[in-house]
Amino acid sequence: MAHCILVADEDIDTRIILRTLLERHGYAIVEAANAQQAMSCVTDGVGLVIMNHPMMATPNITLARWLRAQPETRDVPIINLTSRAVPNYAEEAARQGITISMPKPVDVQGLLELVRNFTATVSTH
Repeated sequence: MAHCILVADEDIDTRIILRTLLERHGYAIVEAANAQQAMSCVTDGVGLVIMNHPMMATPNITLARWLRAQPETRDVPIINLTSRAVPNYAEEAARQGITISMPKPVDVQGLLELVRNFTATVSTH
């Protein structure tokens, strides 16, 4: 696999589940427990980010917005896994740079389909 997936979530169980699921399907995974870890492991090889938004990179900037400001991740798709069910949340997440939001509990097949689509798009560029 040419590109790896960054999984950024404060919840260790979520990271373990996503890592196990995605590695079983042949994806290389890098994990981050917070925005600072995510920021330190972003490289040109990251082809997809799966995260829990909003993770704060600085007191005023979300990780998604920070990722959009970096040349190596400006166009990398970001999947947001969220338990937030508030009006207009998906629109606000999109303004922050999220490509698509998925509700928790996660539809595993739907997530795998998104990952396949996004990584196929990345590998063809």
